[in-house]
Amino acid sequence: MWPSTHHLIRTLGRTPLILKLACIAPLLLLAGSLVPPLAQAESPTLVSLKFPDSQGDAPRRTAGAGVRGGPVCITNHPEQTLVALVPNDLVSLTLTGQPTFFVYIPTNKAPEAVFELSLNPDQNGSYTQRITLSGDAGLVEVNLPPEVSITPGQEYFWRFSLVCDPKSPESNAVVQGKVKRTELTASQMAELAKLTPGSMAEAEFYASHRIWHEATDVLYGLRTQAPQQWSEWLGSVNLGFLGSQPAALNGSPVLF
Repeated sequence: MWPSTHHLIRTLGRTPLILKLACIAPLLLLAGSLVPPLAQAESPTLVSLKFPDSQGDAPRRTAGAGVRGGPVCITNHPEQTLVALVPNDLVSLTLTGQPTFFVYIPTNKAPEAVFELSLNPDQNGSYTQRITLSGDAGLVEVNLPPEVSITPGQEYFWRFSLVCDPKSPESNAVVQGKVKRTELTASQMAELAKLTPGSMAEAEFYASHRIWHEATDVLYGLRTQAPQQWSEWLGSVNLGFLGSQPAALNGSPVLF
């Protein structure tokens, strides 16, 4: 019969150290054979998340056309410039009618920025969003309102401008691109439905199907948990230089 725990502790208290260790060791081995091992905590999966090879060379950064020496409202031009977060493809893909657009703005003196999206004739020409700036550097996240929606299968032109001088549009710093809404097959939709929203697995799914806007949106939300993947994602479309701009990777500018 095994001795009681109380008796065992009292006995060990009167035993020399070497004997104590000799007594304890078998107990530890016995405990290991009786108690199932604790499950080891899973470490985050370190995947290399990159956008598939792009085709074309869409404009994504500018020095301000028509202005000698670049736009005066960008403080450290030409070392820093306005950058649209888009792939090299001529058209970036989305699954939603209201995709999120990301633009990196450097330290600037522009009083405001303007986002413009050209719509089809049924939506009255274009949608314009004016954004009052603070001068801080960082990522501007542009979201479309529910009443504005892009139609599957059509390409939409968009433009983001730093308004350096309201009286002189040619002095503005401008980036632009095209976006197209696409659709998944039934099997792809079923696969996506099994994934946790906002997870790395979801970002991998979007990336594998070249869905730029949703993949970027998810990775931006995970940037503090997975900075390596966020940095690699930008680097895969030749935007790795933004890694030298802490505000570009870790925060947004103060907007008023």
